[in-house]
Amino acid sequence: MAFAKVLMESFMSPIREITPYVKSHWNKIKRIKYQIMKTLIKFSVILMIMLAAHGCSSDDRAIITEPEGTVEEVKTPTISEINPTKGPKETEVSITGKNFGTDPNRVEVYFNDNLGTIKEVTDNQIKVVVPQMPGYASGTGNIVVKVENMVLDGPEFTYLSTGLVSTYSGSSEGDDDGPLEQAKYSRPIGIAMDNLGHIYIADAENHRIRQIAPDGSVITLAGGKAGDNDGVVSLALFDNPRGIAVDELGTIYIADFNNHKIKKITNVGIVVTVAGSTEGFQDGQGTEAKFAYPEDIALDGQGNILVADGYNSRIRKISPDGEVTTLAGGDEGFADGPSHLAQFYYPSGLAVDEDGNIFVVDEGNHKIRKITPEGMVSTLAGSDNGYADGFGIEAAFQYPSRLATDANGNVYVTDLFNYKIRKITPDGLVSTLSGSDKGNRDGLGEEAQFDALHGIVVDEQETVFVVDTGNNSIRKIIQE
Repeated sequence: MAFAKVLMESFMSPIREITPYVKSHWNKIKRIKYQIMKTLIKFSVILMIMLAAHGCSSDDRAIITEPEGTVEEVKTPTISEINPTKGPKETEVSITGKNFGTDPNRVEVYFNDNLGTIKEVTDNQIKVVVPQMPGYASGTGNIVVKVENMVLDGPEFTYLSTGLVSTYSGSSEGDDDGPLEQAKYSRPIGIAMDNLGHIYIADAENHRIRQIAPDGSVITLAGGKAGDNDGVVSLALFDNPRGIAVDELGTIYIADFNNHKIKKITNVGIVVTVAGSTEGFQDGQGTEAKFAYPEDIALDGQGNILVADGYNSRIRKISPDGEVTTLAGGDEGFADGPSHLAQFYYPSGLAVDEDGNIFVVDEGNHKIRKITPEGMVSTLAGSDNGYADGFGIEAAFQYPSRLATDANGNVYVTDLFNYKIRKITPDGLVSTLSGSDKGNRDGLGEEAQFDALHGIVVDEQETVFVVDTGNNSIRKIIQE
């Protein structure tokens, strides 16, 4: 108890001391209390405003009010897909994504560096028309989309060329020389072009070699009736010449089909047998060698003559000194692999690209084959007899006949009984350049008609010239 009284006294003593002071200054204390409460209320209001602003959503913060105006948050455009992923000029492509806006003037779409035509723009989709592109732009590349100053790389798009077909020379069957429109041919087969723009035709059933000059005049260089005779061009004779090629010096090489020989016309007008004699199969020097109905020839970069030896199902090589060897093939059949094990079934067309790869029309197997400089044989395109575009062996041909290459690695094929010109891109995509069913009609793409296509050549501008054997004419195709 004593301790409690002491504790109470110690607590009350300070209160007794300040009580007289509080009583004497009470009004002043109330005024201070009022000012403190007023200040606390103002502080609370400011704190509540700050907390409310801090609790706003991200959408509320997307627009910030400034004295000068409103600044919008920048939204980055993205691409998710395109449809279709391939097509020729004037194909409408839909590009799906986000944040494209709605102003077509803010959007540009490029196909292999060529500007497309914008049809419609919504925030989630762009509709654009594929432009016409030069032949070299064909193939696969990424679409590029520009929205204001932002550049987007889109998915890949494959541009497919179409061909505008016209009749270059020839009409009804005959053997007339003269201007392009008056000249006549009889079942022409082969075609070649020199570096000066002259076109050479193996006019098979006229047994002649014809020349079309750059000015359009058609003349007969050699031949005139079926036979077998070397010498000056005026006396030379061929029997159903088919394959033809020309080198940088202007020497013309001919696969003389029914004579089983390879001949040449020198640049001074003399016809010479390079290799071959009677029908058969034999390697050897010059006329010791034997062929069986050679169909086509091509020249490589080392001065060799390559021969599609049809009935022997082999690819033969004639060296610059006249030695004939077998490059690939053996018994009739189908097999890829090393050249000495590979098999063909009536090879009918040859071409060589700038890298030394040899392309072969394997007519009886309905395929396009490739022989590398190392001697490996593979199938570039084709499967069973039929008609289908697509990649590699997804595609189908029906007795393809001849082929040609361009400087960009494309391969062009005359598809004999599909009556079409086919194109194979470097990545193996087969498409139809021109043609539909059998007939004789000029026009764009599938509007055009051919009959029994054979020889084909492509110039530096990627203009295609093709021998339309069934229509006794030479057709010209401008790629679009």
